[in-house]
Amino acid sequence: DYQGKPVGGWHPWECLTLEQALTAATAGVAFAAGRREEGRVAPGLVADFTVLDRDIFTLPPPAKKECPTRGRKSDLKKSECHIHAKLQVRLKAIYRLRFEHTTVMLCRVLHVNRSTYYNFINKRPSKREVENQCLRKLLLEIYMKAKKRIGTRAFKIILLRDYGINVSEGRILRLLKSMTLPKMSTLKPRFKSNTSPVFSSDNLLKQEFNPKSPNQVWTTDFTYISIGPKCHVYLCAILDLYSRKCIAWKVSDKIDARLACDTLKMALNKRRPKEPIIFHSDQGSQFKAASFRKILDEHQLLASYSKPGYPYDNAVTEVFFKYLKQREINRRTYHSLHEVQLSCFEYIEQFYNNYNPHAANNGLTPPERNLPHENKTPFRRSFSGLPQPRAGPALRRRGDCRRRG
Repeated sequence: DYQGKPVGGWHPWECLTLEQALTAATAGVAFAAGRREEGRVAPGLVADFTVLDRDIFTLPPPAKKECPTRGRKSDLKKSECHIHAKLQVRLKAIYRLRFEHTTVMLCRVLHVNRSTYYNFINKRPSKREVENQCLRKLLLEIYMKAKKRIGTRAFKIILLRDYGINVSEGRILRLLKSMTLPKMSTLKPRFKSNTSPVFSSDNLLKQEFNPKSPNQVWTTDFTYISIGPKCHVYLCAILDLYSRKCIAWKVSDKIDARLACDTLKMALNKRRPKEPIIFHSDQGSQFKAASFRKILDEHQLLASYSKPGYPYDNAVTEVFFKYLKQREINRRTYHSLHEVQLSCFEYIEQFYNNYNPHAANNGLTPPERNLPHENKTPFRRSFSGLPQPRAGPALRRRGDCRRRG
């Protein structure tokens, strides 16, 4: 007979699931009390329900076996809880089974103090949890307002800019993970470049992407947008590197010199530059066409070209198209040129140019970046016709969601 000592290096209670332990404990107490006088059960272990008579309950071997109740949905959580699980798991198991068994028996079987269980069910949310709940609400509002396009850095800037709340990027990342919000996939493009390329045109930019004032450096490029099987339209965009603003863009069903010329004329009509500008592009045939070079010469634009097969010389425009496709193009299915135009207008004019904070601008939007160089009233943000956010809870210190006095 078992006298309360481990048999073969393992304890008999470790092989039982929660359901088996409760059944054995309920049936074994009465028998163990009757056999105590015969000396077949250790008196000091009866109260803990850890020793049962071998005639009453036959212990299974210590080999791991699949739980027979795993396939039944109602017993799944009951069968997978054991006394060696984490405390939070055992507390939640007791709370789920509180109507099927007494709290005293559940706490004894799972080795949990009753005071710990009662503190668990009567616990009030802490100040930090209340603040996190407020932040989650604001993050969800910004997340939906930006149409799932921004990351932790942009969240931090928008919280400080629009709501006066200063929190760290790490805390924002933890809150976003707890909200299980879907994130954008970031795929690094692969480029094939020849060794020692033949450099046939001058590169005036030389990867200096931070000019001192507007209208010093413009960059341009094309990108493909699918509207059906083996059917594409083409977007040409021109950026001002000072504020990263897209000053002109156009969508066409043909990728030719006319598309490049029309986009450049739109940029010239908007800015009307009076000083020479470096105009950087790749060495595509559209940008070396005679009609395009004629416009450059007439308006004192200095042509600058990247190395063949080396997109890093025009990295700013490449990144602009990368996020355009991640945030807008790849999320939709287009069937006509008009749908692509509407989508590009919503992203470029409403989100990218007027709402999205740019890291190159120290968290400012392009109009805010250009404000010191323009004699205009401050730009008022607007996004998709949504109302402006009211003065949100400002922080007295980091992470505080209270209003300032």
